[in-house]
Amino acid sequence: MKGDSLSFNGMLLRQPKQLSNIDMLLGSNFIYARIHAIDYKGLFLRDIIEICEWSYRVLYGVSFGLDVRSISEEIEELLIENNYPMGSAVVMLYLFPNRIDVNTRKPIDKSYILSCREQLLYTGFTNWHIGVVADILPYDIPFAYHQTSASLTAHKYAEDYVQRRGAHIVLRENVNNVVVSASEYPLFGVVGREVRIAPMSCGIPDSIERVVTINAAYRLGINVIEYPHTKDDIANYDELFYVTPQGVTSIIECEGKVYPNIIGRKVGDELHRISLTPSNQLNNTTNLF
Repeated sequence: MKGDSLSFNGMLLRQPKQLSNIDMLLGSNFIYARIHAIDYKGLFLRDIIEICEWSYRVLYGVSFGLDVRSISEEIEELLIENNYPMGSAVVMLYLFPNRIDVNTRKPIDKSYILSCREQLLYTGFTNWHIGVVADILPYDIPFAYHQTSASLTAHKYAEDYVQRRGAHIVLRENVNNVVVSASEYPLFGVVGREVRIAPMSCGIPDSIERVVTINAAYRLGINVIEYPHTKDDIANYDELFYVTPQGVTSIIECEGKVYPNIIGRKVGDELHRISLTPSNQLNNTTNLF
């Protein structure tokens, strides 16, 4: 479910005429984040904004200056305005560099948009009820350490390509033959009781899903290491899973190899428990584990 109304620089836009000008921004360069909201409250919101602020400073040379509590209030207002029910939903946050005001058409320093993305089937992070088939595809993206309009477009085309070949999700292989992610999401491989994830130095953006999943595994006594896994490593792993704003999705097959779902499910159960802790809606994850 997507919403008819948007929040633009803290102002709720309801009218189609106002919204039509937003296409000018969404067709340009931006940094983005997906925010899991539970009962209209953004989950791990402070951490997500810190990641966005870091990317903005690196790419544009200045801080954006988002206020966490203001964004939290705007998310609640936006979801209610668009008639979303209680439970979980995904809200998109877009940050733009110097742009034109959509109303006055005059230059302004920065702009941001909050947009309803979808209503989630389950409340909180959880285990997705269907395993998926993955396909490995070599492709690279500019500014790979950040979630940008360029990376979003690249992942979309890659996903379309593998879906035409019968898979559900694309595993991105970079120019150094490291399988770094499942589309835009962190990819985890399991060997025994050890969970592996590619290092961020391989060209992976920081994300709240990466941080919280690593901490959830540690809470279960599961060792997590950074490891630049290749296609051969993927073929020899005991399990594969990735983490989206909905939670853990298990990969049941990748290029002919079939995988079970044991450790991934345990991690998903722990993520579910963590996500339903009320204090996690604004606090830093570094203060929680």
